[in-house]
Amino acid sequence: DNIAIALSAVTFLLCSFAIMFVFYFESGYRHHLEKTEPLWKFLGVKGIVSVTYFQWLVISALASPLKWTSNQVYLFHCLLYAFWMPLLALVHTFLAYPFYSFRRSEQAEGALAPMAPWLLTWLKTLEEPSEQRRAERGGAE
Repeated sequence: DNIAIALSAVTFLLCSFAIMFVFYFESGYRHHLEKTEPLWKFLGVKGIVSVTYFQWLVISALASPLKWTSNQVYLFHCLLYAFWMPLLALVHTFLAYPFYSFRRSEQAEGALAPMAPWLLTWLKTLEEPSEQRRAERGGAE
């Protein structure tokens, strides 16, 4: 039983450091990533994982005093999971990956093509290195 408590503490510390380093990474590359809004994507996924984990810890801690069976613990966890998941999915949908925007398509002259903002930014970052290489070759000639 003491080993389980120690492992939980170590897991908590390691996860805390991992989250801290993700924030350091995001702050270091903020100017490259600002159009993709990585903070909301991270918080959307981390919110789902954190809510599930802490919900399980609280329910497990309450199981003994309330004399719940393992089936009751599992079913209560699933019930709360079914409540939280749609709410977290809405946050993730509207903030992390907002609805489509329109941009001019290169294939069809003047046609508007629906594309998600995060996809537009990602495609633009793929185009930038090739433009830089062309500029470097043009400058060297």
